[in-house]
Amino acid sequence: NGSIVEWQPDDPKNPHNWPRSRKNIHLFLVTTMTALVRFNIGMIAPSQMRIMSDFGADNRHVLAGLVVSGFVLGQTAGPVLMEPLSEVLGRRAVYIVGAIGFSLCTVGCWLAWSLTSLIVFRCIAGTFGSCALAIGPRILNDLTQAEPSIVYSFCGILGFAIGPVIGGHLADALDWHMVCLISGVAATVMALAVTFLVQETYGPLLLQWEAERRRRESGNPHIRSALDRGLTPGARFRRSIVRPFAAMILTLRSFIYMAVGALAYGFLLVVLTTIGYVFAALLSEPPDRIALIYVGFSAGCLVG
Repeated sequence: NGSIVEWQPDDPKNPHNWPRSRKNIHLFLVTTMTALVRFNIGMIAPSQMRIMSDFGADNRHVLAGLVVSGFVLGQTAGPVLMEPLSEVLGRRAVYIVGAIGFSLCTVGCWLAWSLTSLIVFRCIAGTFGSCALAIGPRILNDLTQAEPSIVYSFCGILGFAIGPVIGGHLADALDWHMVCLISGVAATVMALAVTFLVQETYGPLLLQWEAERRRRESGNPHIRSALDRGLTPGARFRRSIVRPFAAMILTLRSFIYMAVGALAYGFLLVVLTTIGYVFAALLSEPPDRIALIYVGFSAGCLVG
């Protein structure tokens, strides 16, 4: 049927048929971006008390935890907002905006003028960084590569595991501001690479663009994508938001999986935020010594 646009088996525009080199570039960028976002979660955890001292807030212990956990709080936007947006606007557009916003807010942490501004920048950086965590696996899935999932998962855990260790030593040798600056420079480099190298991989949107091009060229208004369900962008966005919550409520297996994951991740976050405070505030240990305490934590993450 000439009015239906669908993928041909060897269509070069189909991400499934891209050259191996192009797929590997996307694998490298997505994996590195995810590792960098994970690294940012705990990179300043060993420096919590120094941060509080620099801003004259030594007694505001709750805010010390927010310096770390605020970043994770921002990441909740990933599955709730960023992933549904990527199914309406495309993976590339949302991913690029996320990478640029993440780099700007990470540099903003270096320029923070108060404890409140640092927490706000960290929270917003986590929000933009959630694009890498929510959309990255979708990009790899669009390319239908089975083997990169192991590499992607390992690098994500690696970034999370080494963040406190490297961040603590850098903070002691330089300063916690420099930890944020170095991470911000790395995020800026990645944002530029993502902007110029990442291409659209979402099949339904690519077919929609192809159908629109053929309608313009032929003047036939009946040409449409084979994956077009007749939904408006708003309806697709709402359906994408409701889907994970419906799966959690209606499927017992999904609910158990999400509950166990939330409990485990929450426990890791408690450990991440309290170790720095306990050993710095009560035992007066410097960040590089506190970083060594995270080695066991990091090894456990990698082995698991």
